Amino acid sequence: MAKIYIQLVSKNFALSGDRIEIESDIIPRVGEIIDVYEYLAIPQGQVGNYIVTSVIHKLTKNGFAAYISARQWLKGYRHELLQERGWLLPDKDTDSSYGEDDPA
Repeated sequence: MAKIYIQLVSKNFALSGDRIEIESDIIPRVGEIIDVYEYLAIPQGQVGNYIVTSVIHKLTKNGFAAYISARQWLKGYRHELLQERGWLLPDKDTDSSYGEDDPA
């Protein structure tokens, strides 16, 4: 199992609570949705889905640790996010940035 650190970010880019630390065999990829309703006991009617925006694998003495950032998600265009993050080919008018510039 790998150590995973997840930071949830609200729709307006404010931190949503403390960083979550778990052990898991599953490491979500950029663009995948994380349902945190049950884990954080979020009441129905509030947004509890988050889309993974960044995954950074840190090499430690105990193996790899995944640092994940996920933003609150409600009915958005996933392909736009994937283009912004460099996972899909950008439109000809889209600026691109390097993953090393990611603040996560």
